[in-house]
Amino acid sequence: MARGGGECLVQNPHGQEASLVQNIFRVSKHAGPLTDGITPEDFSHVLVPIGASILVPALCCTCLIFLHELHVGAGAKPWLASHDQNSTVLLQVAFLTFWFVPYLIDSMMIPLSLEYALAMGESATASGVFLGMAAAGSTVGIVLGQSLTSEADWNQRYARKLFIYFYGLSVMTMPLLALILQASIDWSLRARRLTFWLVIALNFVNTCIGSIPIIAWSTMWNIVTPQGEKTFWMMLTQCARNAGFILGSIYLAGLSHAIRLAKGGQTTSPINMMSWAFMASFFIQLLELAAYSLIFPTELKDASPPQVESPSSEVQEVSEIRPEDLEDAAKEQVVWGVIFYGYERTFSVGAIEVATIMLLEVSYGWPPERSGVSFVVIAAGSIVLTGLSTLAVSMKLTTESLIYLLMTYLGLGGSVLLFDFHVFGAGSLLVADALVYGGASVANGIAEGWACRAATMGTSYSIETYRAHSTAGVNVSRFLAPIIARFLLDFGGRNLYAAVQFLFAQVSEKEIRVPTSGGLLISGDTLFVGGAGRTDLVESNHQDMLQSLERLCKLPSDTVVLPGHNYDPLAFTTIDMEGGGNSVIANAKAFFYSWEREAGYLGNAGFIYGATIPSVYLPKAINDFPEG
Repeated sequence: MARGGGECLVQNPHGQEASLVQNIFRVSKHAGPLTDGITPEDFSHVLVPIGASILVPALCCTCLIFLHELHVGAGAKPWLASHDQNSTVLLQVAFLTFWFVPYLIDSMMIPLSLEYALAMGESATASGVFLGMAAAGSTVGIVLGQSLTSEADWNQRYARKLFIYFYGLSVMTMPLLALILQASIDWSLRARRLTFWLVIALNFVNTCIGSIPIIAWSTMWNIVTPQGEKTFWMMLTQCARNAGFILGSIYLAGLSHAIRLAKGGQTTSPINMMSWAFMASFFIQLLELAAYSLIFPTELKDASPPQVESPSSEVQEVSEIRPEDLEDAAKEQVVWGVIFYGYERTFSVGAIEVATIMLLEVSYGWPPERSGVSFVVIAAGSIVLTGLSTLAVSMKLTTESLIYLLMTYLGLGGSVLLFDFHVFGAGSLLVADALVYGGASVANGIAEGWACRAATMGTSYSIETYRAHSTAGVNVSRFLAPIIARFLLDFGGRNLYAAVQFLFAQVSEKEIRVPTSGGLLISGDTLFVGGAGRTDLVESNHQDMLQSLERLCKLPSDTVVLPGHNYDPLAFTTIDMEGGGNSVIANAKAFFYSWEREAGYLGNAGFIYGATIPSVYLPKAINDFPEG
């Protein structure tokens, strides 16, 4: 449907234009589903066939990849792979491609999905099933492939082969789906409806096959990527995802323009457009597969033993989150917290992707190509936020935990703008989407980096367990989000959808506790190395000192303590060292209270009865400072 201005102009099978009054789509005036009144015959039936000029080059590229894999299988090194070091920029870029491509494909499929479903004789809710079923297939594939590799017994050559062959088989099914759709354009309505669900079933199988090696892929990334770089690269995955949305929208606009030119500017069938979207996806994934084949190594160097950092280096980097240094219980809490957090945030961003397109097309009359460009606004805002956040963290201008909290609250505020205030129109919707989506992208990148660093081999929270559960959670949310979002919009309107998004944003704000591996405590004159501050000075008293020490004891055990001054050769200490070796902390309450009883201590002033100056006996017993 090509929409514009106050009414919607479409073509019927005979090439004549028919109009649908825009007002029947208004949320505020419509009594039933938003899409009520739209029939399959309101759409064009014009077809641009996929010919040999498209299929032959695809076959040639496939043969070249296969020949390269035969060469590697015979013992050769992949052409662009490095066997000298595990983590290279080129390899990390290849890993980022894995996140880039699905979002590029989504940004083509989502704008076309509503009209495609309606042209096939189905509903807006069914279009959500079409978008979500791939995620369901991915979940099944992950479950099937989870036990095929193990980080504890890693075989790089086998894992690489597993990934290339299963993913390659998945890619090769895309042209089949495209050709089936093209053949169905002039079929009866009943046949088209059956074809719609057949394509969904085949796409389910396709994504299931392609997802079998995902755990192997993610474990490979976890092995080759240094601990200190994981959060950085996970934040860049958010940029890759959003870049996919931007370029996918541009790709769709160019594809649509080229297809229209092939028919002299005529509007083609939404079914035809979806078939070409499948074909375009095939070529993108074919290039992606070629990159993996050329770059993924068959051998990895033995991992170097983890370096034990000196206390001085810990002092220099105390502002950094170090989930890998947490205690086991805290690591497990981080991993599972991020998994559950992923359910909610993925649902929110998945709902935004499909709901925005539906609102722009149905409520504001935007054509699919223009609606797709809305992803540019959303993704560009997210890239800016992610880029600034990554720069700030890398330059140590702020901490990961602070950025995470700021982005979480930014998403909460942006969800308010999703409500229809009947003032700002489509602009407020796009701003709200940019804030919610951008905040979620940055927060997701940081949280996923924490989880990958906290995941521990051979435990119930290993990288395989984390990736299996987190990816399954993402897929479940991506399956449900399009269906629920479009159902809410179709039957409840924009404000009901906004209320659900606001509720989920509040849940995410409480979902995950920010991990900490200690930090830096500048204790002033309260806690020293093996001692505590003086209480014999005016306006000082033992009770306040006791309460301060008890509060400090509750800090993480590896918190580095820098006292204001001390009388010990060490210039610093930690809460753990003082908790076990500082008799003042270990016996503070008994020591203070026994002295009060024996010396007649006047609790709120710090003086001895009958004395004219504060007593120095107790402070010297606590910390042997020089007199004079």
